[in-house]
Amino acid sequence: MTLKESDKHVNEWKNRRAKKAVEGLNKREFNAKYIPTLQEAIEEIFSLIPAGSKVGVGGSVTIRESGIIEKLKNRGDTIFDHWKATSKEERISLAKAQQDSDVFLTSTNSLTLKGQMVNLDGTGNRVSAMAFGPKTVIVLTGMNKVVDDLESALDRVKNYASPINYLRIDRKPEPPCRDKGYCTECLPPTRQCRVFSILEAKPKGFDSYYVFVVGEELGF
Repeated sequence: MTLKESDKHVNEWKNRRAKKAVEGLNKREFNAKYIPTLQEAIEEIFSLIPAGSKVGVGGSVTIRESGIIEKLKNRGDTIFDHWKATSKEERISLAKAQQDSDVFLTSTNSLTLKGQMVNLDGTGNRVSAMAFGPKTVIVLTGMNKVVDDLESALDRVKNYASPINYLRIDRKPEPPCRDKGYCTECLPPTRQCRVFSILEAKPKGFDSYYVFVVGEELGF
């Protein structure tokens, strides 16, 4: 068996798990869909956002690497992106604006086969907007985020996604996981992961809540 054949079978296994997670999400009243490619997902997301919308963007590498933000900007939509802030005051202002946006775009740190979404934040603006505030939430995630259960989801968030994230950003004081590569359950002031959330079902206050699981690996 060649490496190429092996990759094909691994991807098929991941895709089947992603589709199972989508089934779980729909049972929990999310509007979930499996989409084979990122390009197809971006086209669908773009079609769901009316021109002239106020769009909030969570702290998501997946969303920023997808190119959807530039596509929306070029159309003339208003983007609330706290990563673009030049001061603490502006960052807070943009994060608050996300809560009242027409559409909030984000990813998830992990997604269980049963359709639960698990996330860990430092400030809490992302998990807050995923739970209440915007009219519509759209979650874009790759098949690499799919895990077996809540225990696996928490492990992925703490011992994989978070240490990698702190290699990406320089936070002071530096959290121990940045160097060690796993969670040490540190306390303030070094602790950067402070707000943990589990979405067990679609929160009641939203007009629409879409989750697109892509058959590609997105983000980390």
